[in-house]
Amino acid sequence: MAQNRLQREFKEFVKNPLPNIRAHPDSEDTLLWHFILLGDGGVYEGGQYYGQIIFPPEYPNSAPDMKMLTPSGRFVPNKRLCMTMTSYHQEQWNPLWSVSSLLLGLQSFFYEESPTSIGGMQSSDKTRKEFAQESLSFNSNNPKIAKVLQTFFPDLIRVVEKKRDRDTEDEGVAEIEQLKRSKNKADDGKVVDKQIEVIEILD
Repeated sequence: MAQNRLQREFKEFVKNPLPNIRAHPDSEDTLLWHFILLGDGGVYEGGQYYGQIIFPPEYPNSAPDMKMLTPSGRFVPNKRLCMTMTSYHQEQWNPLWSVSSLLLGLQSFFYEESPTSIGGMQSSDKTRKEFAQESLSFNSNNPKIAKVLQTFFPDLIRVVEKKRDRDTEDEGVAEIEQLKRSKNKADDGKVVDKQIEVIEILD
């Protein structure tokens, strides 16, 4: 039942994608879905947050588990999230909810502040901005996450590569500027030395 239901839901998800959310079932385990939340403003701007939905064989009659693996400052990485739509609240689960419902609920929860809930955490805006800026590098440097991106979200890997190229280019420019400054300081020192030599000769 779960597999047939999830196949239908994936077709529907492809037909009607959600803004700033990417999702795809695992090719080997149909009860495991990979997803990416794309930060679209505020302290999460530019962030790329990877997570998983783990469905039970009884789905849709039982609630799934959800967790985020990319650090965000909002959720504890790799910890099951306590939400109305997850297995922490089986009594509130509605079989009519779908993958899209789950992801929209998570997206809404992501932008809320519920640090006391299981899996939630509280961080400063500065910390969350730093996590957002580092999220692409974190994902690409994590072998398991990088493999998921390459397999199911290859366009996001290209985004990571472009960012890495920009960072490398920026580092190169910064290095050249540093060399220029060092050379100018050295040249200034030589000018001062020559001025001292001239003064000593005149004396």
